Amino acid sequence: MNRWRGKTAVVTGAASGIGLAITERLIEEGMNVAAFDIQYQRLRDREIEMRSRGESEGRGKLFPVKCDLTNERDILAGFEWVAGNLGGVDVVVNNAGITHYSKVIESDTDVFRRMLDVNVLAVAICTRESVSSMRARNVEGHVFNINSILGHEIPEGVLHRGWNLYPSCKHATVAMSSIVRRELIDVKAKVRMTSVSPGLVKTEITSGTPELSNLFERIPTLEPADVADAVAYALGTRPEVQRIFFFHFIRFRRNKRGADAILISNSTFFFLFALYRGKRKKKLRTEKNRRKEVVYRILASIFSEELFHGSV
Repeated sequence: MNRWRGKTAVVTGAASGIGLAITERLIEEGMNVAAFDIQYQRLRDREIEMRSRGESEGRGKLFPVKCDLTNERDILAGFEWVAGNLGGVDVVVNNAGITHYSKVIESDTDVFRRMLDVNVLAVAICTRESVSSMRARNVEGHVFNINSILGHEIPEGVLHRGWNLYPSCKHATVAMSSIVRRELIDVKAKVRMTSVSPGLVKTEITSGTPELSNLFERIPTLEPADVADAVAYALGTRPEVQRIFFFHFIRFRRNKRGADAILISNSTFFFLFALYRGKRKKKLRTEKNRRKEVVYRILASIFSEELFHGSV
């Protein structure tokens, strides 16, 4: 991570949850973060809090930027501010996302449009603007898309009954990540693309949905810091490592005694599966088979791709 000290990162949806955890982790690692979010006051309060603690050696700085990601003019203005005040973008983390707990067949067009604007179009615009900045300055850069396991597989169970276009959006940004990675290789840019696909993370994304008010009490989840750790790990790898996969996958069970964390890692893959233990052995065996099926599908899609492309 030392080579990123003093560099500039843009993090979208930075006022809470995963975005806030990533923002604070990058600042701890010495990066300056332009935090894009419509919740500007929350970012300002966090900035004031950080300043009150005093500047620590090696820490970066937080720069709140009010940005409505459904408005392209807001996004472009944010990147213009970064270029004029911080010199340009070195890392972008496309984290912002929204969901709506309703059925597609019962929803209205305004819901569709807002979800697509934030979850897909804003990702494309931020990626384009960031890569343009990196290429214009001929610097090493990194693009992160915080995707979701729902962009690879939609698990059976209660949670698949009301996510509206959210899984569709995440399938789109997973595909976008693969496309952009190939484009960057094609133009020989010094820019890498990493897709991070968490399972259920304890954030505020369900706060406006009464049906899911006690979701995190019923189901063990990942913490935002887990995703921030994945981003920091990818940034810390050598520039020659072109592609890394992170999957944080949770399988849901109603009857449970606890949760296991199973880590499978090597030089190119990092998987974290948070799994449930069922009370009955028969059910557990069935659940294991279901988990294996999902994991094998994911692995098959990964191994069909080339992993390294030499120096970028």
